[in-house]
Amino acid sequence: MQETFTKLWVYMSKGNKIDNIRALLYRIATNLIIDESRKKKERELDAMLEDDQIVEPSYAGHKEIESQAVISSIKERMQDLPEEERQLLTLRYFDDLDPKDIAEIMGITANNVSVKLNRAIKALKEFI
Repeated sequence: MQETFTKLWVYMSKGNKIDNIRALLYRIATNLIIDESRKKKERELDAMLEDDQIVEPSYAGHKEIESQAVISSIKERMQDLPEEERQLLTLRYFDDLDPKDIAEIMGITANNVSVKLNRAIKALKEFI
């Protein structure tokens, strides 16, 4: 997060005009996340289970665990989608942004965002 705001500060200090600061922050953060994910490889489940910080869940949290499993499954299936569709779904349903804000981040119209979201959802349903 610190790097996101630092990049925003540098951008603003150059005198660049910002129409929607929220959209710009999401664009910067998204780019940083993409860059970071390219650098790191995922840890395997076995390595995570061996980690001392992971604790066995209690029975009381089973509903949360089930919903996290569903979300994890959906995220896994999203990897089969093209990058743009993954990004649209993430911004809309995980970051809870409006199509208008997504349009500003991605540089397309809000109507185009809605159409592409519907197509991405249909494609995701085919994988599930």
